[in-house]
Amino acid sequence: MALSPRKQQILKLIIDDYIHHPEPIGSKTLLSRHDIGVSSATIRNEMAELENLGFLEQPHTSAGRAPTHLGYRFYVDALMQPPILTAYEAERFSSVLNEKITNHDRLVEQLSVALSEITGYTVAVLRPEIKKAYLRHIELLPIDSQNVVIVMVTGEGIVKNKLIRLDMGIQPQIIYRLSRILQERLIGLSMAEISLSRINEIRSVMSTNHSVLAPVLGFISEVFEHEDERDVFLEGASNLFRFPEYSDLARMQAFYRFLESKRGILSFLSEPSPRIRVAIGEENGYEELRDCSTVTGTYRLGSLSAGRLAVIGPTRMDYSKVVGLVDYLTRRLSTIMHREEEYNEQETRDLARYY
Repeated sequence: MALSPRKQQILKLIIDDYIHHPEPIGSKTLLSRHDIGVSSATIRNEMAELENLGFLEQPHTSAGRAPTHLGYRFYVDALMQPPILTAYEAERFSSVLNEKITNHDRLVEQLSVALSEITGYTVAVLRPEIKKAYLRHIELLPIDSQNVVIVMVTGEGIVKNKLIRLDMGIQPQIIYRLSRILQERLIGLSMAEISLSRINEIRSVMSTNHSVLAPVLGFISEVFEHEDERDVFLEGASNLFRFPEYSDLARMQAFYRFLESKRGILSFLSEPSPRIRVAIGEENGYEELRDCSTVTGTYRLGSLSAGRLAVIGPTRMDYSKVVGLVDYLTRRLSTIMHREEEYNEQETRDLARYY
């Protein structure tokens, strides 16, 4: 819908002001805050036309105007300024990135905490599906003749270990030998690739002492099954309740139940979307989010399927800031994880050659 430059200017100023001061804005207030170069009567006429077009609404007869969802949509699509990361925001994210966290889930969680602190909104993260998770390292360490510790590192850098108790005693030399065989035959493979034929190959090479194989393979399967689960991380779930729009108890409870059960937010985050998506009110597709706006960003963990990060706030959220932050974080995550995957692949090849 085409709007004259003046209408666009007035609509942008109203929304910019309303984001930070959620009170209906009148023509005199707008004129006192900004040098628009026209009279109060002209501004009032333009506001009335914007209301007729559906971009503004007048909550009370004698009050000023407030943006509608259509007004916010036009603002996001055509009026908001290109986002710029402030020095504080860049430093806050860098403080997390400089910790050199090797666990990707932990890294995303810490960045989400920072994002929630900076925006004051709720942040929800759906981690990537790790259906192609692979075995980066495996080692068996004998404690005594009947107890063995198995240490595993997945391709995502997650370290798992477990104490396995054997029914029958076994010599340490056999444990070390099995450890080398597992490294030779399994490192770099996904759970789907650890087939029965490969297990039979290991049994054949081992010749004897098959009893230790069952608990070891069972633990590998257990770790990969956990990795295949999709989960949602939430930060700042109660942040929205600080905004006056959410003073209604019933609305607040419905929104919190939506987040707490995680089923709804999991479904919301699982929906296909472009790399950055801004949804306003009913565009979110969920009754519990009809009074919210969301900015969702998609990132990739190397070759794995996409993870998603969403900021949930009131419809008067600071769109430019949030879009800029989500865009920055998803790009950084994709870059970091792509480099990490390349490093893991090289390290896996080096380990295979070493053993």
